[in-house]
Amino acid sequence: MLMLEKILKPFFKIRHHWQCISFNEMAVLYISKNMRVFATKLTSTFSLIYIYKFTHSIWIIPICILIYYIAKFTGSMIALFYISKNGPKHGMLLANILFIPALVLMASMGIFGKEMGLIVALISAVFKGISVSVENISYNVDFSKAKTAKKVGKQLGVAYILEHISSSIAPAIGGFLAIFFGVEKLFVVSSVILVLTTIPLLTTKEQVKPVRKISFRGFPWRNYKHLLIICYSCGMAWNSLYIWSFFAPVFLLKGINAYGSAGVLSSISSIAALVSAFIYGKVIDKNKERGILKIGAIFMGLVFSLRIFISSNPLLLGILEIIAAVAMNGFNMANFKGLYGEADESGMRMQYLFLYEIGMNTVSVIAISLFVILFFALQGVDPSGELSMKIMILISSLSILPMVFTNYRIYRNKKRQFQE
Repeated sequence: MLMLEKILKPFFKIRHHWQCISFNEMAVLYISKNMRVFATKLTSTFSLIYIYKFTHSIWIIPICILIYYIAKFTGSMIALFYISKNGPKHGMLLANILFIPALVLMASMGIFGKEMGLIVALISAVFKGISVSVENISYNVDFSKAKTAKKVGKQLGVAYILEHISSSIAPAIGGFLAIFFGVEKLFVVSSVILVLTTIPLLTTKEQVKPVRKISFRGFPWRNYKHLLIICYSCGMAWNSLYIWSFFAPVFLLKGINAYGSAGVLSSISSIAALVSAFIYGKVIDKNKERGILKIGAIFMGLVFSLRIFISSNPLLLGILEIIAAVAMNGFNMANFKGLYGEADESGMRMQYLFLYEIGMNTVSVIAISLFVILFFALQGVDPSGELSMKIMILISSLSILPMVFTNYRIYRNKKRQFQE
């Protein structure tokens, strides 16, 4: 244990002008985060497929996605007020607790039958959406406060490496368990792991002092107009990924077990991203993040768009998944360096990161609402929903490209990068 601490201490012992977080504190944060990633990745890849196979109704898929994003929008506001009063670690604890009912409801759909099962699936999407949004804001606030500006690339690299290890293993294991033991049992296993995930968060005290009232008075709005483009492109990117996770195994890989193919595709992406995270971390610490962001945005937009047109070729699909994963990893790491840097600069870190999350969720709610309208409008000529999903994935993917023009203030002034 002492040797492990010596090896990892440079990554996890992070000093800040107002705070000194110990090795154990950061270890608890990352252990809990990656336990959650593993637990959720066991099932999230298969959730929409399971609902579709259970109900035999394609129309429920766009409705579930819309409800999920509406819940995420609501969860953003819940997160802001809860974290401000209790701290981000308590927010992560709440997020884990809220995800458990979503899994339990999914596991019990068979008990309620087809008609009630649809309602259960929608309620599950509500819990899941709120949980994800609370987790996102909580984790980003905690990480942005704990980071060291001069080593943020390395720290992001470590965070993404650990996350991708969990992300690469979980879907493959989940696909295996779903095939041989049933998806219902998979939801139960995931719930148990999430219960255990709360334990590390209870072992250390909250590092952030609560505030009585959250306010946006004095927020430098003029400095961050580019957040509109960022929220638009990032929100549309997540729309593309969410719909793709259902579209690829159901429509492109029809002759292969849907659960197995979804798990393998997700694992391939995570392994590719895992390898690239270490390299990106070093490059970002050399202040070359703007180039990574631009290249990542271009490749994401083009590859995400092209892959909907390929035939049912698992090899070609796997190659495109690797390219997409490597591009997206660089995009995310460079993007979050910019976000965390501007959150510091704004003097209102929590409010800034809240605006990012709720901005993305607003874009997603509007876009998916239009997707639902399109889906039902094309039912006469596209009863399977394949065409409407292709159109939505294409529009969402091309909407990533405006990120090429994003120039974070932290990118423009290199000296600002090292001010805490």
